[in-house]
Amino acid sequence: MIFSGASLGGNITSGSRLSDSPAASPVRAAYRWSVGCDTGGGSWDQVTMLYAVTGLGDTFRFGNWYGYNRVHRDGSNSWVLDPKVRNQKWIELTNGVSNATVAAILDELYSILPSARRVPVSVAKP
Repeated sequence: MIFSGASLGGNITSGSRLSDSPAASPVRAAYRWSVGCDTGGGSWDQVTMLYAVTGLGDTFRFGNWYGYNRVHRDGSNSWVLDPKVRNQKWIELTNGVSNATVAAILDELYSILPSARRVPVSVAKP
C-alpha cells in the first residue's frame, strides 16, 4: 500500500486552472462541486494516482522502507516505524522535482477529455 502524506499532497495545489479546461470535462465538474472551479486544493489522492499510473520514474521515490499508517479514532493518522511491517510505504518527490512541477502535470492531465485517450508525452515522462 502506498501513501502520499501531508508533506506531499498537502503542499501540492492542483485544479486552479480548470476554467481553461473544456466545459465537458468531468474533472472540471467534480472540482466545481467539491472545492470550486479555479480554487484548487490539496492533492493527496491525485498525487497517489499519478504515482499509480507512472510509477516512481524520475518524479517519486519511497520515503521509507518499513512501518505502517495508523488511523486514529478521530480520523487523523500517523506513521508507526515498525521494522516487521514492510508492505506499506509513502512516496516523496525526488531531488529536483518541485511541488509546482507536479501541480502542473496534474493540471495538464485534468484538461484532457476522456475521449482524447492520449496522454501528452510531457505528462507521461515528467
